[in-house]
Amino acid sequence: MIANATTVILSTDAHAVMSTGLGQEHLRVAEYINDVLSGKSEVEVARGVKVKYADTPPEMQARFDGAYRKLLDDAQSYYDDRPSK
Repeated sequence: MIANATTVILSTDAHAVMSTGLGQEHLRVAEYINDVLSGKSEVEVARGVKVKYADTPPEMQARFDGAYRKLLDDAQSYYDDRPSK
């Protein structure tokens, strides 16, 4: 999703059942992004097609370089735009 510049908002719909929280989810995302940037994990750019970060075009690399900041910014925008009660 990061590779395709998709807006992503994390949630924990089943936190009472799954014992997860937003902090844990943000850590998992940060770990994944770091794994991609370090070359430890590949990026799925299309169904079943995976490539290393170093082999992606510069514009895709730029998306990953700022991915965690974008995640936080998207969450803030979602919060700011929520309906008021």
